[in-house]
Amino acid sequence: MQKQKTIAKWLAIILLAMVAVGSYILYDALYIKKVDNQATADDYVDENPNKDEDDTPVHVPYYTTLPRQPEKIDGVTVTHFGGEGVDTVHNLVNYGGKRYAVFSSTSTEFDLRESGLHVAVIGEGVEAVVRLGDDTYVDGKMTAVGPLFLTKNSSGGHLYLLGLGGEIRAQISLPTFTDGKLYLSGNKVLLFTLSNGRLTCHTVLDNMTLQSNPFLLSTLDTTIHQVFDNPLGQVLVCGDDDNTSIYLFEQNTGFRLIFARDKLSFKQIVTAGTAVDTSYILHGKSGSESVLVSFDTTFQVSGVKTVEDVTDGFLFPYGDGLQFVGDGVTKSYCRHLDLVASSPNSLSFEKVVALTPSREGFLVVSVENGTYKITLTDGEILLTKTLDIVGEIVGISSSNVGFTILVNTSSTLGLFRANFGEVDAYVLDFDFQFFA
Repeated sequence: MQKQKTIAKWLAIILLAMVAVGSYILYDALYIKKVDNQATADDYVDENPNKDEDDTPVHVPYYTTLPRQPEKIDGVTVTHFGGEGVDTVHNLVNYGGKRYAVFSSTSTEFDLRESGLHVAVIGEGVEAVVRLGDDTYVDGKMTAVGPLFLTKNSSGGHLYLLGLGGEIRAQISLPTFTDGKLYLSGNKVLLFTLSNGRLTCHTVLDNMTLQSNPFLLSTLDTTIHQVFDNPLGQVLVCGDDDNTSIYLFEQNTGFRLIFARDKLSFKQIVTAGTAVDTSYILHGKSGSESVLVSFDTTFQVSGVKTVEDVTDGFLFPYGDGLQFVGDGVTKSYCRHLDLVASSPNSLSFEKVVALTPSREGFLVVSVENGTYKITLTDGEILLTKTLDIVGEIVGISSSNVGFTILVNTSSTLGLFRANFGEVDAYVLDFDFQFFA
């Protein structure tokens, strides 16, 4: 019995020794060799004790609350919209006592939740901002049932009909096209498109479906500049950067080319004469020269004139003829382009960038050395003021009490002190006291 106890004691001692030796070997492998590679454990200093913590500040998006009232600054009513990115306004469409400003945006904050093409609904202020999608803007038009916007992308495009609050009431998907123009003829909305080298026409029906006209016309033109009514149908002024073409469209016979001229870029077209005997006057640029072309009612050419000694200018009807107001000179013509009078004026500009008829005559935005000027003329009096604007003026419209200009700017000064980000879109409303 005693011998068995002795054997058991030695077995326990041997087992404990084996455990001790095994523990030392494991300690040597896992710890001592690691410390040897670091000099000594006491010499080790952790240079990044918080290496598992992320110190990057968390960005919390900021969103505005709408509606937002406009500001009145130096007599100008300032309405703006956008976000932290680049926001550029394209057009302003009026409907139902509100204005619908279509703009592109890279922003995801302030008035926006997502980048893309948007419409700002403007009543007394900015009431809502509605996203149309990722398309690019092509055209917009007021119709009897609401504002209509034409957009395009690499695989097609869309027509969007909006409600009073900016909600999308209906939309039409379109096949691929190069350029398009919406035109309101009476109560009928026409959509003209250039697609695959063909000029086409569609009627937009009240139920927001398209009725396609069967007539097509092959053309090399890339842009539809303007559409207007003629006793025979619709006239389309088309072209590219260096050519101008004019087409007549009739519902029952389709398109017909009625004028084409190379090396003439389009500027504007106006009517002159009387309702019974009307002439159409085309203004274009050929190189640095301003060229006028006169047409009769059937678009037969009745006169061609190069305007001497001007850099640029604009046309407007005056009496039974028309006037060309250029930088430094005003010239009056009969509607067949015979010169009636020429007199110096006080205007100085390099380029006309926007113009519109107004109750007081014509409103014109011009630029010289980066400075914008706005001119009001009724054919007798020229009133010009400098606009203190750093940015891009993209449009002008008029009302019975004043005028509106559309501006894209990165400025944060003066009228633009409420700018949200990189570039914001602005609607500036002036009254005619601006010229006082």
